[in-house]
Amino acid sequence: DWDEFQQIVGCARGRHSTVDPKLTFAESPTLAAANQAESKNPGPTLRSIDDFNEKNPDAVTAAASAVKSLDVASKQCTRREDGTAKCLNKGCQNQDFVVAQNHAQACSFHKANPVFHDTGKYWSCCPDKVKYDFDEFIKIPGCCTGFHDDGSGEFVNVF
Repeated sequence: DWDEFQQIVGCARGRHSTVDPKLTFAESPTLAAANQAESKNPGPTLRSIDDFNEKNPDAVTAAASAVKSLDVASKQCTRREDGTAKCLNKGCQNQDFVVAQNHAQACSFHKANPVFHDTGKYWSCCPDKVKYDFDEFIKIPGCCTGFHDDGSGEFVNVF
């Protein structure tokens, strides 16, 4: 078997070398056209964010839009002509109240926001009271007591 292998004529003759010969391939017409087009038109220049900010000082940013949305979401006064108002405190059980009867122990509410995670519902100020039914979640008693908040700014609760 070895003798037969040695008798196979090689396809190239030359000196042995440890350096690979450079292979040259014929350039396709498509590749040549693409290279020419790239050299003629290098493409758009990339601009930095600093350049943009200099040219557009009044551009909308996330922080600016967040401040504007908070201003829009400010509380509106809920007082009615008949002397009643709707309480804006989170989790208030008695939402309609008489303004003249409002006092420091009138409202039982939650000071933090509600959390709806998977099927569990709870107040972030009371994480140990998780409820899975919405009606039960609404009935969770408030962890704070204070004035009913009608949005006028007259009654302020201190935590």
